Amino acid sequence: MTGQAACTACVAGKYSSVTGSSSCPSCPAGKYAAASSATSCESCAVGAYSAAGGTACAGCTAGKYASGTGAGSCTACGTGHYAVRPE
Repeated sequence: MTGQAACTACVAGKYSSVTGSSSCPSCPAGKYAAASSATSCESCAVGAYSAAGGTACAGCTAGKYASGTGAGSCTACGTGHYAVRPE
């Protein structure tokens, strides 16, 4: 029987914040890990969102917004309001 010869880096979109971890959980929705070997996930900025396991945040499309950091999705503008996608 043989054991592990080396540790494997967490891939982008996953992280490990605990020494001796046996797995790398996905970043939750609204957060991302752009590079491998992440020890935490970063929150998306206002106006952007990310699905679980994200490697980057995407800007909300026209007609939708994310008013706070760490959004897992964008919200449609209500009647009488609008949002344009920044260039």
